Amino acid sequence: MFKKPRRDLPKVKLWDGTTVHASLDTLVMQDVALKLRTLGFETEHRGWWSFEDLHNGKVAYVTHTRRLATINPYTVSQRDSEKFMIQMFKGNFPKNISMMVAAHGHTMRGTIDDEPFRIINSPCWTSFLEYPKALANFMHFQPDIGAVFIIITKEGRTRIQPWLYKPFVYNHNEKKLYSSEVGNGKFVVMDKKPHIEPYLKAISKDARFIVAVVADFHCGENAAIAPASYEYNGMHYDVMQTEASKQLLEYWKNFVATCKILKPNELWVVGDVCAGTQIFEKTRRSLTDNLEEQKAFFVELLKEFLK
Repeated sequence: MFKKPRRDLPKVKLWDGTTVHASLDTLVMQDVALKLRTLGFETEHRGWWSFEDLHNGKVAYVTHTRRLATINPYTVSQRDSEKFMIQMFKGNFPKNISMMVAAHGHTMRGTIDDEPFRIINSPCWTSFLEYPKALANFMHFQPDIGAVFIIITKEGRTRIQPWLYKPFVYNHNEKKLYSSEVGNGKFVVMDKKPHIEPYLKAISKDARFIVAVVADFHCGENAAIAPASYEYNGMHYDVMQTEASKQLLEYWKNFVATCKILKPNELWVVGDVCAGTQIFEKTRRSLTDNLEEQKAFFVELLKEFLK
C-alpha cells in the first residue's frame, strides 16, 4: 500500500547500475522505488539513463556508467565534454544539455566544473573494495566518500558543491581501518550537528532547485555502508557490521542531517545500490549475497530521512 508522498522529503530518482552489482533483469531499482513509495517517498525509476530538468532551461544527462580512465581521468572527461558540445552544435543532441552526471568510478576525479559543459563524477558510499584488479591498482582505486550537491541559484546559475567525508582503507583480514591524520580542509567536519558554511546556507535558502547526487552504495559488501538492522519479509534482523560499515553509517547520518537543512528538491541515486549476487565477481567478500536483503539494506538507510 503506497503512502501519500511527504512534502518534506526529497523526490528520490533511481538509476540502474551495472549488472555485476544488480541482476540480469535490470529492474532492481524499479523494485526499490516501489518499496520506498510504501514509506511516503515520491520516487521515480529512471532506468539506465535519462535527461533531467535542472529548472533553468537546461538538462543533465544522467547515467551510472562512465569511462574510468583511472590514471588520466581528466583527459577523458575533457574529451567527453568537448564531444557533447560538438554533437549539440551538429544537431545530433538537444542543445540544452549542460552537464553529464555519472558514477561507477567511486571518485570525483575527472569532475570538470570550469567549462561550459560540466562533467560530474559522483563519489561513493564504500571504502576500498578488495578484489584482485583493485589490489593491482591500489594507488589508483582509492575512493571519495560522500555526495555532490547541484544548486541552481535563484538567477539560474549552476553551482556544484562536493560534500566529501574523510576516506579510509579497510583491511578485511585485520578488521582494521587505516586513515591519514593529515587533513586538507575539504572534508566534512564530523560533529553532533552538521557544519555548513554560511555561503552554502545562503545560496541554498534562495535556490531555485537543489539536487543531492549519491551513488555506489554496494549494499551487502563488507567494505560498504550497512544499517545496524533492517526489515525483511516482516521480520527485523541485526547486521554484523564491519568497522567500515559502522564508519560509513555515521557519515550517512551526517549527510541526511545536512539534507534536512539544505532541503534538496531531489535525491539522485545513480546506480550500484546493491552488491549483487556475485554471478560475475566471485572474489568480493560480502555480508549477504541475497539481492532482496541488499535492497532492504538500502531502504533502511533511506529511512533516516523519515526520523
